[in-house]
Amino acid sequence: MPFLVPSSTELMAATIESLRRHRIVIWASRRDGAIRRLDQRAADRVEYAETAAKYEYLNLSAGEGARD
Repeated sequence: MPFLVPSSTELMAATIESLRRHRIVIWASRRDGAIRRLDQRAADRVEYAETAAKYEYLNLSAGEGARD
């Protein structure tokens, strides 16, 4: 999600709307993490997203292009 003011009603509304369409929502702010719907595999999904982001970062740092 694009940056919205932390603790604002706009952030709350946008997060709720995004969670209706997606299993994980990642805020664009600097210190906040991922928000997820509560279900049996929610923690796994967050871990997969974090691992994918880590490897994407390493690829970009090595000068390789982003992957789709």
